[in-house]
Amino acid sequence: MQDICADIRAAIDHGRTDIIRSLLGA
Repeated sequence: MQDICADIRAAIDHGRTDIIRSLLGA
């Protein structure tokens, strides 16, 4: 779970909300 949170934070830092939505939608 920690790895996923890190990926989400990295995506936010890069402004990639589309990645976050795909992760949450999976």
